[in-house]
Amino acid sequence: MKVLHIISSLERGGAEAVLFNVASRGPASRIEHRVVCLRGEGYYTPKLAAYGIHVEALNCPKGRLTLHTLTRLWSLIREFRPDVMQTWMYHADLVGGVLGYLAGIRSIYWAIHHANLDTDKNSRLTVLIAKICAKLSRRIPTRIVSCSWRGRIAHEQIGYDASKFTWIPNGYDTARFSIDPEAGAIKKMQWGISDNMPLIGCVARWHPQKDHRNLFRAVARMGDCGKRFRLVLVGQHMTADNAELVAALEAEGLQEGIMLVGPDENIPAVMNALDIHVLPSAGEAFPNVVAEAMACGALSVSTDVGDVTTIVGACGWVVPPQDPDALAQALGAALDVGRTTAGAIRREKGRERIEEQFGLGRMQDSYEALWRDALTHRPGATSGSSGAMQT
Repeated sequence: MKVLHIISSLERGGAEAVLFNVASRGPASRIEHRVVCLRGEGYYTPKLAAYGIHVEALNCPKGRLTLHTLTRLWSLIREFRPDVMQTWMYHADLVGGVLGYLAGIRSIYWAIHHANLDTDKNSRLTVLIAKICAKLSRRIPTRIVSCSWRGRIAHEQIGYDASKFTWIPNGYDTARFSIDPEAGAIKKMQWGISDNMPLIGCVARWHPQKDHRNLFRAVARMGDCGKRFRLVLVGQHMTADNAELVAALEAEGLQEGIMLVGPDENIPAVMNALDIHVLPSAGEAFPNVVAEAMACGALSVSTDVGDVTTIVGACGWVVPPQDPDALAQALGAALDVGRTTAGAIRREKGRERIEEQFGLGRMQDSYEALWRDALTHRPGATSGSSGAMQT
């Protein structure tokens, strides 16, 4: 089976990580994967190449669609003649979906990794493309894969074809994301933080959806609680060079005591260094960092966005989004539990929950079963079964 993936970017991100994790098992599943990135090469390009997966970067400027991009993508579809096209996120769903349909591909799968379409958290172009995709959803895609139940509901509300949705939650390599105290200790030493200092961390790029300001307001409210802790911010643009970030910290009087470390290649070590991982977001679909932190044994404090409650269950603290008072209280409660026996039990149960419900193999099997099902039901194909998660 040949699968052509089309995605806007191959930089770090949730959908990009899922594409890599699904495609990298291709040789073992006898699936030939190819990837077309509408923009340039990115973080996952060499990682995919290491598995022998060809990646074609079209170098389309962000926010623009050029004639060269369209003609090159059309040629690639016609040359590869895939059995299945898997497109990832709105721009690729629209461009790849339309060109694939016109090229005669009838097994087209869209992937949605978004659950908040509020205009103050998304660009006008993103919202417009999502609405166009909603109108096209009745004709172009065979199925629409959503990693988030809340994301599915949000898209049905703007007109996506409800009958085509399939839920496949993200999956995680729990051998890589595992409890490793030594790796955590080394990371804390690199940061210059003593082992007896409780550490709260937020792993997220600087973006309105991530709502770091909500976290900063919560931390400011914790100033008088008498609890000792440090806060570390990890992710793209989380550095002192980001003037907007620095201004947001200064507005809450947090000039001191906050570590801005920027991107880090070793996220498992980062998660192992943390006592508490916090997700302050205003909108998510199925936030990978929450599951990754729990798999590494960190306590989880999150806002109730996307499928957070499905991930966390009773193993962490979940509070309303954009409510810094509630977030401050939850962080305080997590610090109180911290390194106690009760905290150790929560950590263990959190790790077990990710292993049992969100393993990497389960997600890979679901995507592959979905694609094979399309081939099974083509005219003249032999019968088979699908193991994909149901709608």
